[in-house]
Amino acid sequence: VSLVYLAVQLRINTKALKANGAWDSEIVYGNANFEIARDPDFALLFSKASSDGADIADFSEVEQAQLYFNVRCALQYAQAQWWIWQSGNLPNELWEIRCRWAKNFMEAPVINDIWQAELKQHSFSERFAEAIQSTESQGVYSISPHHD
Repeated sequence: VSLVYLAVQLRINTKALKANGAWDSEIVYGNANFEIARDPDFALLFSKASSDGADIADFSEVEQAQLYFNVRCALQYAQAQWWIWQSGNLPNELWEIRCRWAKNFMEAPVINDIWQAELKQHSFSERFAEAIQSTESQGVYSISPHHD
């Protein structure tokens, strides 16, 4: 009876850990989007950076610094979720969504320039970088809801 009880409790705890991982994942990205939305200039900066025709030289020194730190932050959020997923505490479906998001995010030329610089600095786990780079793109990343 004790072993059955422990097995049931273990299953319940595993589900709770995955639910908490999913909750935390959504809250982190939701808060980041909320903060970007609160600053119209910053929101436009990200919109401009995600466009196909953008070039890092099109941005002021301050804007480049903002982009570097915020792209690094977004990718660190994704890597943190990768670690949680690796431990078995993030549902596969949510990790697959984040992985495709990160892949699409990094395909915009300016964002990709920053990603490549981060890779040269070994800012991220090689296994995380491989997971993102080996993911197939789906759709086009855009900040703007009016992106074609």
